[in-house]
Amino acid sequence: MITRSRSAFLGISGTCLAVHNVLMIVTDWAGMPLWLAIAVSFTVATLIGYLGHSVLTFGRPLSLGGLGRYSVGMVTSVVIAIPVIWFWKVALNLPMVIASPVAGVCTVGINFILTRWAIARPLASTGSAS
Repeated sequence: MITRSRSAFLGISGTCLAVHNVLMIVTDWAGMPLWLAIAVSFTVATLIGYLGHSVLTFGRPLSLGGLGRYSVGMVTSVVIAIPVIWFWKVALNLPMVIASPVAGVCTVGINFILTRWAIARPLASTGSAS
């Protein structure tokens, strides 16, 4: 089986989403520009997500390559999330406390696909079978 635990995936993803939302709300309250708030949130949530999904969800060893792939996947997610957050926050004029969680729900599917691509790769064979 590729994943060790669906509940681990949901737990880690939920933690990352909660951290992201708290950071987006707090940085908005502090008057931080949206682009900088997203950068701060991205950095923190990416590190938490990579560590958690590698170890708990997929049972894969930590590696720079895995972190790099996961970061690329999450950059892709941010590129998708920016207009989604903008839509809810700016176009509909919703407060960040509503806009950020709604945007997170809107992008959960793409995050699953990107996380699985980045981390749940087949492990290299340690030798040939005879």
